[in-house]
Amino acid sequence: MNFVELLLVLATVLNVGDSNIITVKSDTGQIQTVKLTCINLPNARQKPYSSAATQKLQQLLPTGNPVVIRRVAEDEGDRILGEIFVDNQSINLRLVAEGNAVVDQDSIDNCSESPEG
Repeated sequence: MNFVELLLVLATVLNVGDSNIITVKSDTGQIQTVKLTCINLPNARQKPYSSAATQKLQQLLPTGNPVVIRRVAEDEGDRILGEIFVDNQSINLRLVAEGNAVVDQDSIDNCSESPEG
């Protein structure tokens, strides 16, 4: 049996970068960059789709908004790869449901519909 460490981070949104990167301040005061996992969003070369995805993410995660981050992993740059929750709903999967992203088949098993996993 494999045990998966679930790490939930309480944070406040500071900034939405491009369509899948946000900057947050954790409840401990640490500023962290989070890359949304389990989904693929259009990259900057795919305008106007990338602009629409970024605008939607900014709408769902305005500056100052409290969020819960379910940390899946970290990449080489110490950036968190995670799933973002607002009101116990996955923002990652909401982007898919609203047509702004597609499911990443390679990492979808790491995501859920609740922060508890």
